[in-house]
Amino acid sequence: MIMRILPLKIKNAWYELQQWRSLAGERRNGPTVALVTVARNEERFLKEFLQYHHCLGVSKAYVYLDRCTDRCHEIATAFPFVECQLVDAKESGCVNVSALHRFCSQDALSRCRQAGIEWLLMIDADEFAFADNVIDKTDVGHGEAKPSVVELNRRGYLPTLLKNVPDDIEMVKMKTREVVPTQKGAAGLFWEHRYVQKTPVSRQILDPRTGEIVILDKFIGHRLGKSFVRTSADVQLYNSHSWTRNQDVSNPQLLPIPQTHRGFHLHYVICDAEHWKSKYRQLAWEPSRWANNALVPFPKQCWKEISQTMDDDAVEDYLNQWLFVDEGQLRHMISNNEAEFCNVVEQVLMHRSEVVLKNLFSRT
Repeated sequence: MIMRILPLKIKNAWYELQQWRSLAGERRNGPTVALVTVARNEERFLKEFLQYHHCLGVSKAYVYLDRCTDRCHEIATAFPFVECQLVDAKESGCVNVSALHRFCSQDALSRCRQAGIEWLLMIDADEFAFADNVIDKTDVGHGEAKPSVVELNRRGYLPTLLKNVPDDIEMVKMKTREVVPTQKGAAGLFWEHRYVQKTPVSRQILDPRTGEIVILDKFIGHRLGKSFVRTSADVQLYNSHSWTRNQDVSNPQLLPIPQTHRGFHLHYVICDAEHWKSKYRQLAWEPSRWANNALVPFPKQCWKEISQTMDDDAVEDYLNQWLFVDEGQLRHMISNNEAEFCNVVEQVLMHRSEVVLKNLFSRT
C-alpha cells in the first residue's frame, strides 16, 4: 500500500512545488498593492482581514481606527506591514462614515505615493477581495492534480488582477458578493458562513417601528462594489465604493474616471446577533439622510434606530425570524441558483503558512 501511494504523493508534491515557483514569479513581477480601511471596533474581523489580504499580495495596509474600544489597535500594530492611525470621526468634522472614508483615503493615497506603491484598494474590515484570476492548470506540473492551495492563491492574487490593466485605466471595480447569513454560520466563526449571493434575492423583513413587512429586493448591505485606484491618477475618493476626479473638496461630485471591472469581494454583512448590535448601534451617530438629502433607506436606518432599544433576546428572535437563513431555506436558494458555495476566505486563512511537502509521507 505504501509503495503504491508514494509515487502519487511525490507526483502531487512536485506539481505543488512548480505551482509555488510560478506563484513566486507572479509575486516578483506584479505591481505593488496597498489597502486602506477604516474600522470601529472590528476586532472580530481585523486580524483575519489583514492576514488574508497580505497573503493575496497586499504589501502595505493603512488602518485608521475610529474611536475603538476593543483590541483593534493591539491587533493592527502587531503586523509589520500595517501603518495604524487613530482618528475620531466627530472631531474630524465627518458627518457620516463615507465622509470619514474620504478623509482617511486621501491620507493613505498620499502615503502610497511617497512609498511608490502603484495601486490602492479602499475596503472595509468585513470585506475580503478576491481576484478570480483565470489559471491554466496545465501551465506547470501535471494538469490532472486536484485544485491546490497554491492554485487558490494564484486565483485570488491581487497584483495579478492588476498586472495587465491598460495604462489609461485609473480604477478597477470589484463586484459585490454578499455572504448569506445562516443560522448555522451564526453559531461559529465568521468564515463559517460559506454561501454567497451574486445578485439580490427578494425577501420579507419586518420593520418593528411600524409593524409593516417590507419586501426587500436588494442586498442587505450594498451592491456597489469596492475599487482599486491607480495612485498616479489625479483622484479622490467619491464614496466608500468609487473614486472621482480630484476636486480638492470634502464633498466632491462624481466625475467619472476610466475604469474596468475585475474580480469580486465578499461582504460579511451580518454574521451573528452581536455583530448586528455592534454594527448598527455604532452607526446611529450618522444622520438619517445622505449628503444629497435622500433618506437613508430600509433596513439600514430602521436597524440603526431599533438596535438602540432592543434587548438581547429580542434581537436573537428578530434575526432568526427575519434575517438568518435556515438549512431548508438555504437548500431552496441553492436549487434556484440564488446562492452558491464559496469558502475562499476560510481556505486562504487555513493554509496561508502550509508547507508544500508536509503530506508527503502522511497516512491516507
